[in-house]
Amino acid sequence: MANTTFKGNVRAENGFTQFSTDGTTGAETSNTTIDSSGNASIGGTLAVTGNTTLANFNGMTSFFNEGVGTTMLGLNPQWNQNFGKFGATGVVANVDDVLTEPITALKLAIALEGIAGQTAVPTAAQTSAIFGGTGVVGTDFTIAAGATSIAANQSVVRYNGNVGSTLALTASTTDLASDTHKSLIIFNNNVIAASALLTLQVHTNNELDASSFEAFVTGAGTNVLEREAGTTDGHAKIILTASAADTTIKAGSYIYFEAAADTDSMAVKMMIRTTGGTIAVTTANN
Repeated sequence: MANTTFKGNVRAENGFTQFSTDGTTGAETSNTTIDSSGNASIGGTLAVTGNTTLANFNGMTSFFNEGVGTTMLGLNPQWNQNFGKFGATGVVANVDDVLTEPITALKLAIALEGIAGQTAVPTAAQTSAIFGGTGVVGTDFTIAAGATSIAANQSVVRYNGNVGSTLALTASTTDLASDTHKSLIIFNNNVIAASALLTLQVHTNNELDASSFEAFVTGAGTNVLEREAGTTDGHAKIILTASAADTTIKAGSYIYFEAAADTDSMAVKMMIRTTGGTIAVTTANN
């Protein structure tokens, strides 16, 4: 039978069935069906290009979690509630120490892969799943000379583009001015040229807190984890140095900021996953 092409919508009140016919017996077998209520049964392989929305999985309405993949990784659905000492009786999430389990930091990066790669900027619902409270629609930043892009409180900025040579961004214009103000940078397969440095700098009122600074990195193309050295109180620059090979910072890698009550007491949590080469994390004064 010839193929039929429709330019408009194909509509059916009673559903749709794709079937196959046995060449010998003529018996028909239903492969994929959509019933009159829109329920679908897929008999073949389901290939999806782009993100999917799975609002309910076996009764677990929080499984999809707006595309923030914490639940499926055994984490607290609220992304930022996973830092600090893990699994201890009576202990709750805490950004004020340096006791985050390396595997937890890694899972938190994996959980952000979908948001890093989606076409649209992070939605308010997604940033709410990350931070709790009322989320703010995220933004995109193409890495280029100028001020460091740090999103406003309760928001996310995705870093796009590559770094072809050493680049030092200037101080951010975003002041996370109040206790528990929080922000997140998500990397998106950014290539840092061999031996190049990318320097980020927080707002002059948001200098780093040594007692809560944590930075983790992976090996090149592996999930072998390393905890980087800490920082010094008052440092404001975060320096990412590529090894002697072009290094891709994988999608979902992150830098998380959360302010304390005092000025210049910024908690920072980082996980940098890489392929091609590795990244060393250091900090410095203004």
